[in-house]
Order: sequence, then structure tokens, then C-alpha cells
Amino acid sequence: MESAAQPTADTSGDLAARVDAELTRRLHEQDLPGIVTNYCAAALIGWLHWNTGSGATLIGWVLAWFGANSVYLGYYGLQRRVDRDRVGTPGWRLSHLLISNVVSVSAAGFMPWFFSPTPELLYLNTTLVLIYFAGIYASNAMISPASYIISGGTVIAPLVALHVGIGTSGSLAIAGASLLFYFALIPFAKVQAGALRQAIRVGHENEELARRLARQTERAEDARREAEEANRAKARFLAAATHDLRQPLHALSLTLETLPKGTSDTSGQGHVDRARECTRQLSSMFDALLDQAQLDAGTRPVVAEPVSLAVLFDQIETQFQAQAQSRGLWLRCRPTTGVVRADALALWRIASNLVTNAIAATDRGGVLVAWRARSRTLEVRDSGRGIAAADHEAVFREFHRLPGPSSQRDRGLGLGLATVKRLAQLQGAQVILRSAPGRGSVFGLLFPPGAVLAAGSAPDLRSGSPEVEVAEDWNARGCPVLAVDDDPAILAALDELLRNWGFDVRLAGSARDAMTQLDDGWEPRVLMLDRHLPDGDGLRLADTLRTRCATPPACLIVTGDTAPDDLRAVVGSGLEVLYKPVAPERLREALQRLGV
Repeated sequence: MESAAQPTADTSGDLAARVDAELTRRLHEQDLPGIVTNYCAAALIGWLHWNTGSGATLIGWVLAWFGANSVYLGYYGLQRRVDRDRVGTPGWRLSHLLISNVVSVSAAGFMPWFFSPTPELLYLNTTLVLIYFAGIYASNAMISPASYIISGGTVIAPLVALHVGIGTSGSLAIAGASLLFYFALIPFAKVQAGALRQAIRVGHENEELARRLARQTERAEDARREAEEANRAKARFLAAATHDLRQPLHALSLTLETLPKGTSDTSGQGHVDRARECTRQLSSMFDALLDQAQLDAGTRPVVAEPVSLAVLFDQIETQFQAQAQSRGLWLRCRPTTGVVRADALALWRIASNLVTNAIAATDRGGVLVAWRARSRTLEVRDSGRGIAAADHEAVFREFHRLPGPSSQRDRGLGLGLATVKRLAQLQGAQVILRSAPGRGSVFGLLFPPGAVLAAGSAPDLRSGSPEVEVAEDWNARGCPVLAVDDDPAILAALDELLRNWGFDVRLAGSARDAMTQLDDGWEPRVLMLDRHLPDGDGLRLADTLRTRCATPPACLIVTGDTAPDDLRAVVGSGLEVLYKPVAPERLREALQRLGV
């Protein structure tokens, strides 16, 4: 306890020392004005009494007062040249007290003794001494009551002694009133000095608080910069760590699509289906990382439009009904005519993440998706294991996963709810959570009032889905396409897949190879380019190839780079972009959007 209290004591002692030093400085600053005042007072008395008494006495008195204040002036000059650390020491205080409060003012108190030959002059001189005494109080009392007590006593004592010696009733009354005046001012001097000391103390405390606040602000700014750098480092790490993983997964996903479907070899088909499911789960994890990377880089676009919740609910049932049934659960979407203004793709990501989590967290019962019009809330309610109140904030942190059954396969990376929260904030919505262990969970997406629209204001079409309906028998009918990628496995998979879809395919592993493909007059209608190539940049290559063609081809950038700078560059190009690994159906949808 003693060690804990020591810093406070040290701080208090340091503050008291600083207050004393400030008072000493102010007292020292009174020296020169006091010396000048004494010189002027001596001159004034000499002028007033030049013809009232002995000239020699008057000159001697004036010279004595001048001499005393000259000693004071010399002392003042000497103190300005010595080490400033000595100012305020006990020795300095004693010498300053004697010279400034005794030597320099004593002549004033004895002035009525020499220049009061008549009662009128006695009363005049008494008045002048009392005025001088009042000046002493005004200049010293607030800074140092001790200075007032000594200097005031030095001045008032000879005056009182003179009037007591005269002995008349009037003189005795003046002597008594002067003493009463002197002693009555002492408490006021102490109160004023205490107030000044407190004001100085508060000033120093405020200065210290300001310095602490400045230091805390500086530390907070340093922490903010460190956090930003940590986020940038995290983004760079994730981009670097996932880039090399995306490449083979992308090749695997395309290769699996080229394998025959519906063969009589049920065992072999089962292996292929399981491989496709594994790649789907891995692709889902990479999509979650991509969402985070886009949000961190500020490249996630927001396109607010009327979205029919009935259409959204149909998509949820279509996408997740089989998954729920495979776990022995029911999935229901309550019918609604609700319409909200939101980014359709972001809303789909939010809803699909919440439903996926709800199914994964539920062992028996089911999941209900409903629109609560009165509270403007889209709810996903499950009968699962629930979440303890202590974890309600933690579940929204990146890479945070709550403990679950070891048999649960599709655990993900712990980014789903973090992505949900950030996508919601991007649209001005708020994610709310009500849950308790053993009582299930309710995740709600609370929309702002202006985002709720009248029923029927959104088309009741499936065009709001993030997936584009594609005919199974779609054929490119010999459409020429140039695919450029530095990974041979990806090129081989693209070659077979695109030929199966009816494309006239040419391949290139570098920017130079891509340029040579056009040397014989062949022109592609579609460019499918990787972003980073061994000898160039896919974005610049796209511009170069398009200028060489009579009819500029459509361009599709397929990249595994998710670093913030790469994301901003790709989005800023205005070209159609897909991020590896690309599911074959998404590749086909992108080609259709390009007019193939």
C-alpha cells in the first residue's frame, strides 16, 4: 500500500513546491514597483514639508529613506544575477523579508515624529501613513500575509507609539483605531492568500491535466496508427496467404466441372460429388475472406434498390432447404409482402450467413426466417444451443468461433457474423442479437425508417438473386476467347471447360504470348485475363489487346489478388471482375453478362 500511495504523495509535494515557487516569483516581482513607490513617496513628503520645519531634518530623513531603498534596489539587482534556484530558499526569504519589509519602509512610520509641529500637520501625516499602510496591504497581503504583518507592523507601530505618547483622547482614539485596523486586516490577508494559492494550484493542476490529456491523445493517436498498420499488415498477410491457395483451388473447381455427370459408376460419381462439395466449402471460406478484404479496402460497392423480401425468402428456401433437411431440421420462411431499400447482393450475403449459422448451431427443431414490419426487423430465429450473454459481442469479431460439436463439418473461418455486421453498417442497418444458452438465438437486421418501402414497390422476380438463371444447354457457338494465366493447371482446366461450352479457345501464359496470339489476324470476342502476369499487368494488357482488335473485345479479369491496393485498382478499372476460386456457374454467368 505504501508503494502504491507514494506516487500520489510525490505528485502532491511537487505541486505544493510549484505553488510556493509561483508565489515567490510574484513576491519578487513586487520588489521594483515597491522601490519606485518608496522613492516617489519620499519625494512627495519632502515637497509637502519643505517649509514646515527644519530643512536639515527633512533632507536627512529623505536621504535616509532614499538610502534604505537604494540598499533594497542593490539587493534586488544582486538577486537577479544569482542562481535562480536560491530564490525561495529559507535564507533568501529571511533576507528578503528584512530588507523589503523592514529596512525599506521603516522611515515612513517615523515621518510624523519629525514633521508634525501643529495638530493639522499631525493629522495630515497620520493620514499619509495610513494611506501608505493601505498600499502595503494591497501589494503584499494576498501574496504573503507574513510580509503584510511585518511591513505593516513596522509602519504602524511608530505611528501608534506617537499618538499614545501625545496622550490626548483624540490621539488615543487614532492609536486604537490604527491597531484595530492593522489586526482586523490580518484574517482578510490570510483568506485572500489562501484563495490566491488555491487559484495557482488549480492553474497548475489544469496545466498538468492538459499535459496528461496531450500525452494520452498522442498515445491514442499512436495506438490508432498501430491499429491501422496492423489492419494493413493483416490484409497483406491474408492476401499473400490466400493467393497461392486460390490458384490450385480455382484449377480444381474448373477441372471438376469438366468431369462427366450422371454416369453409371455410382461409386466414382459419389467421389466426384464429394470433391465438388469440398471445393464448395473451401470457396465459401475464400468468399468470406474476400468480403472482409473488400470491406477493409473500401471497395465494396453499395447499390441501394427496392428488394422484395418474398423473393429473398424464396431464394433462402431454395438454397438452404436441403441443407436443413440433411441435419433433420425444418426451415421455414414466413410469407411477407415487405419491401426494403437495400443492396440486394449484400442483403443476400447477410441473410445467407445468418441462416447458415442458424442451421449449424441447431441440433433439433429448426430455423424460422420472418419479417417484423412493426419493428422494421428481418429476423432469423433458431432453436439451437444459444449463446451466453458474455459472448454476444465476441461473436461479431473477426475469426471468432464459439465451441461446437466436433462432428460439425462446415465450421467456416469465424468471419460470417463479422461480415454481417459490417455489411449491415454499410447500408445504415443494425444487427441485434437475443440469445441464451439452451434457448436458441434470434439475429435481427434492423433497418432505418427510410429503408422500408410500400408493398409492391419491388419487382417480384428472381432477378434479385445473386445467381443468374442459366440454361443447362447453353453453348457459345464458336465464340473466340483468349485466356491468359501464368498457372498451367488453370489454363488446362479452362481450355477443356471452355471448349465443352462451345468456345474457340486460345491460351497464353504471359503478356507476350497473348500478343503473339493476334499476329495471324485472329481476334477474340472475349478476353479472360489474370491480373498479375510474369511480364505485365492484366489491366494494362487488356487495354493493349483491345486497341489491336478491330472490334474491342469484352474483358473479364479473373484474379486471386485481394490486397487492398489490388482491389482498388481492379474496381477502378471498370472491367468485369471475378475472384479466384471461381465456381464454373459463376464464370458462365459472367460470360453471359458480357454478351456471349
